[in-house]
Amino acid sequence: QKQTGRFKEVNDFLRRASKGQLSAERVWFIHGHFLGETAMVHGPKSVLFHGTHSSTIDSIVKTGFDDEYSHDGKFGRGLYFSPEALTSYGYGHELFLCEVALGTEEQRITAKECSSEYDWQGLLQQSKRSVQCHADTFGQEERIVYHCTQCKPVYL
Repeated sequence: QKQTGRFKEVNDFLRRASKGQLSAERVWFIHGHFLGETAMVHGPKSVLFHGTHSSTIDSIVKTGFDDEYSHDGKFGRGLYFSPEALTSYGYGHELFLCEVALGTEEQRITAKECSSEYDWQGLLQQSKRSVQCHADTFGQEERIVYHCTQCKPVYL
């Protein structure tokens, strides 16, 4: 598997996103997941990492992300992603590479402080689709979506 083009492409992406500190042992392409209607019509898609524990892998691979298991974090109950592999690795040593519909830049809230008040209905009322935090304010890059139709796992 390490000789395939797909492995090399994902491994190179992981190495760049971790500044050479991480590399893939194995790469699996995940079939059968699709972005929902919400994600298909609202802006560009981003390729981001999602860190998790081995106990949740099977569920995500079989059924995709589930709002019921959203992480209750510093920006509310959402699905947390990062363009930085090491940030996601800090949440769990199993990394998914995902396609995530964050919306256009105008449809994102750029957080200036932590708030657990963010949720899907609140964002929709403001015509927003996601929350983003940047390294200059929080020390790391994170992107949070609040509905499972906004993301799909592509590689593990």
